[in-house]
Amino acid sequence: MPVDDERELEQTLQAMRSLWQAHANGSHSHLDALLDPELRHDERTRNYLASGASGSLRDRYFHPMNGDRVTEGDCTAINEQYRDLVDKATRLSLRLGLPATADWTE
Repeated sequence: MPVDDERELEQTLQAMRSLWQAHANGSHSHLDALLDPELRHDERTRNYLASGASGSLRDRYFHPMNGDRVTEGDCTAINEQYRDLVDKATRLSLRLGLPATADWTE
């Protein structure tokens, strides 16, 4: 159901932002745009979840060498959690037909 998927997407994106805020000193402009209920349906967010380009949401890897507030020992668990959230947001975006996954290929 689209309303449930929208709500679940919002919660997933919020969880992603929480990881960014806890470990990366802030957020990401693409994530901020997707959290805006109107902007997430706008073509300007095209491929924000699909892109694997350097600096994209999908490309993010939390690590102390990136200046992140994580320990070497926590990296694997935090990055697995983040990957799971990105994958879930991608699936929900695909179901909702959002521009963020317009050119998604697995």
